[in-house]
Amino acid sequence: MVFNLLFFIFLLHITIVKEIFKLKYFIKNLKKIYLRRKRIDMHKIKIVIVFGLVITSTLLLGTISADESQEPLVTRIVELPIYNDYSPHGLPDFDQRQDPTWYFRIPLIGLLIPTWCGPTAAANLLWYLDSKHEDGTVGDGVNNWDLVPNGNYTYYSNDDSHTKVVEYHADDHTWESTENDGEPAVAHDLIECIADRSGTDDGWGGNTPESIVEGLTIWISDQSLSGYYNVNLIHKPDSDDIKVAIQNGYGAMIYCEPWAHPFLSCTAPHYLAIQGYIQTGDIQTGEIKQILIRDPDDCPECDPEKYNNAEYVNLSIEYINSSYIPDLSNLMIEDYLWNFCLHQPADAFVTYLIVIEET
Repeated sequence: MVFNLLFFIFLLHITIVKEIFKLKYFIKNLKKIYLRRKRIDMHKIKIVIVFGLVITSTLLLGTISADESQEPLVTRIVELPIYNDYSPHGLPDFDQRQDPTWYFRIPLIGLLIPTWCGPTAAANLLWYLDSKHEDGTVGDGVNNWDLVPNGNYTYYSNDDSHTKVVEYHADDHTWESTENDGEPAVAHDLIECIADRSGTDDGWGGNTPESIVEGLTIWISDQSLSGYYNVNLIHKPDSDDIKVAIQNGYGAMIYCEPWAHPFLSCTAPHYLAIQGYIQTGDIQTGEIKQILIRDPDDCPECDPEKYNNAEYVNLSIEYINSSYIPDLSNLMIEDYLWNFCLHQPADAFVTYLIVIEET
């Protein structure tokens, strides 16, 4: 392509030189040509053509020069690091469908939907951040960091009796539910603990972002780690907020809402944990095109308890765009939520970002 353009410009310059010589001859014999009005008009046209050719060739040369000097955009995948023993794929991918008490019945409609995506996504973050400080193998009974502890897991069961339940796990990263005499896996109880402290399903089901932040803060305090972590809530985050969290290895999750209240839009909000992002251009200033997420509800046909084992994850890669409702959010994921009335996808507006920051 470049060779063809250069050859064309070469021919163009030959034509220009030829026309310039004709123009010189024309000026030298101006008196004679003056008497021939029609020919004068033709030469005026030639003058315009010559200058047009000069300008065109200059612009073409500038375009080729710019194309050759411009560096191609680099696509980068930026992810949370992996920790082979406990988080072999970065964030785990716990499933909110693993317990029948983690569902909410929609009034009037009677539809049962899982509503524990908030505590489940939060548990993904805690498990990952704990793994950064562990040094051992699954099942060795050694606990070096209490963000996910051995020992007692205390929470209240999600039924009308609110019976106090105390479980003991011999290893902080056990993922087989049958390993402790049939008791639930560590991930299950960790999710229960966050839900209990966040008030999950108090009222109309699910959690507000503020309640998840409160639940995480209480849990971190209960583990005597308040001096090591801050839980931040960012309203209407932009792509830079996501980049900062992932580049620093923090735990991050987003809260996605429909365009209106769930009862008006027939669409439930949803939490997603962020494993990384894909961007083009410079690592600091490049634009995020896609995000890598762990969705607590992305595999309804799968065995939900299987994903208590961090060896198993479903990686979802979603395009993230600028929101067309700027008063609601800066970012959106097209057609990610589900409209229960129309039985069709609905846009997800990213209204909050929750970040567990290491201090």
